[in-house]
Amino acid sequence: MNGDDLGILAELVEAEGIRYWAVTDAESLPGEQPDARKARREYAQWIAEKRHGSMDFLARHEPMKYDPAGILPEAKSVIVFALSYFPGRQSRKAPSGGISVYARGRDYHREFGRRIKRIASELTRCYPEDSFRGFTDTAPLQERFYAEKAGLVFTGRNTLSLHRELGSWFFLGEIISTKHFHPTPVQSRNLSHCPGGCTRCIDVCPTAALEGPFRIDASKCISYLTIERDGLIEPELMERMGTWLFGCDLCQDVCPFNVRAEVTDVAAFANPLVAGEQNLADLLSMRNHEDFTRRFAGTPVMRAGWESMLRNTIIAAANGGHGQLIPAIKELSQSENPVISATAIWALGHLHSTGDTIIFE
Repeated sequence: MNGDDLGILAELVEAEGIRYWAVTDAESLPGEQPDARKARREYAQWIAEKRHGSMDFLARHEPMKYDPAGILPEAKSVIVFALSYFPGRQSRKAPSGGISVYARGRDYHREFGRRIKRIASELTRCYPEDSFRGFTDTAPLQERFYAEKAGLVFTGRNTLSLHRELGSWFFLGEIISTKHFHPTPVQSRNLSHCPGGCTRCIDVCPTAALEGPFRIDASKCISYLTIERDGLIEPELMERMGTWLFGCDLCQDVCPFNVRAEVTDVAAFANPLVAGEQNLADLLSMRNHEDFTRRFAGTPVMRAGWESMLRNTIIAAANGGHGQLIPAIKELSQSENPVISATAIWALGHLHSTGDTIIFE
């Protein structure tokens, strides 16, 4: 390869099929881009207010969130990548049980992560005196901050990163480098903001996790509840979770920036491994981790585990008013697993109290 350092980097990124990327300095910079000191204070306050729920790793990682050198000593640059996972809009039915769009295809940690690690490996070959570490959602780094600092994205009122072409349907990844790459020119079209007065994302959130513009209580978010939250969920939150099984796309579905979002050209995301609408009766028959794995192996859904997925399925059946599933739920109410049995008992009571048509054996 010939050319300057950014030219070499561009060739490597292009070879991996990544169209959107940018470079920023690892050190925080004052000025138009978000200031690391302010961001660090806001993050510390968010943690202190317990808005991260039971995700203790977010508190443990606090010292390194805005310190790339804490992850890779002598870090000088952060290379940020964005890769679309949007398979295109599907005709939507009343969901039996919903799987978030990002989790339907091949696990992005593998698909996207391997691309980033190959770039890092090639950079090591080109610059053997320097070090490069690649990640996608696997490092303590506050990647959204550095993506915005690089001018690749901006933050929406739903607290998600937004891109002019990709909307919010994309994954972020990064390489931390001890070699200094000149920061890429900021693309002015990406320095955008939400439409004035738009509160669609806040209005649509059924659990009020979005407390206001740019402010989220993750402990109430349906994505958190279905994925990260272990054990029993409070009844007042269960009844607001709708029929989501893994994740939630409500605030993305209503976002104006997603109306014309670019469809992914990554086959592993364009061709889902699991359906977005899951048959609840089938899922209620899961009795162990092996049953769960047969259905969801190779996808991000594996993070939930059998117990949480069965718990979520029971909640979805109750919220969907599926009286025909009463026999299966009654059986689960006798489970030796305390989380499953307690959730099933709640579901039976919820179906009765809401006046749904109940079909008994």
